Amino acid sequence: MVSTQVIYKEVRFVIEGELIECYVLVDIEGKYVAGLKGWHHKTFPSSMAVVVIFKSFVEEAPEQWPLKAPE
Repeated sequence: MVSTQVIYKEVRFVIEGELIECYVLVDIEGKYVAGLKGWHHKTFPSSMAVVVIFKSFVEEAPEQWPLKAPE
């Protein structure tokens, strides 16, 4: 039985005006699932604290966010 491990290699935040863009670089060890490796992106309101965004990783896994690389 092969286990899959999700690794968050890098997290970047771009704060502009009313928005926080969060980019997470995801890598996979073990059985590869297509579409999980790479940069994932989600936008949050600037009123949300970065620590709250990190805590949200537990409930809403960043590897499920849409793929989008930072500029």
